[in-house]
Amino acid sequence: MFPSEKIILHEENPHDRPEIFRLNTLAFQGDSEAKLVDSLRQSGAIVLSLVACQGDTIVGHIAFSNAQIESVTDSFPTLVLAPMAVLPGFQRQGIGSLLIERSIKILKARNHSSILVLGHRDYYPAFGFRLAKDYQITCQFQVPRESFMALELYPDALKAVTGKLIYHEAFHRL
Repeated sequence: MFPSEKIILHEENPHDRPEIFRLNTLAFQGDSEAKLVDSLRQSGAIVLSLVACQGDTIVGHIAFSNAQIESVTDSFPTLVLAPMAVLPGFQRQGIGSLLIERSIKILKARNHSSILVLGHRDYYPAFGFRLAKDYQITCQFQVPRESFMALELYPDALKAVTGKLIYHEAFHRL
């Protein structure tokens, strides 16, 4: 089901930041994720931040930040999708799907190789995400294995990559 009024997606601009903070606070029923976005933004770790607007209202947001997959001998760049939020009252209308699909297109065009996410195991596979363990990638945090997923943005992007996902330091302050 899609919203009745057209949804416009665009990259975040400075004017959007207070509304992004508000949206994340409402969607997550607390300000931890909103503060995470601010911290990632301030440290320059955000690679892509998209907003979904219906009229003058920001109803959705998605952010991707730099991370590393570290093995015993090497380190590989990757992206982490976190957070993604849709304003309560606008959820389950396809806005999150629009944000993910557009983001994947943009990140592919910008030559990024992969995305990792800790998310709902029944939601993200629809966009091509697979269990990270299938790629021999683990997470630095204790997380449910079935919720930790990876997406290759081009074929075999993770074929030679194994190791542990190391999130940006801002995630440690949650």
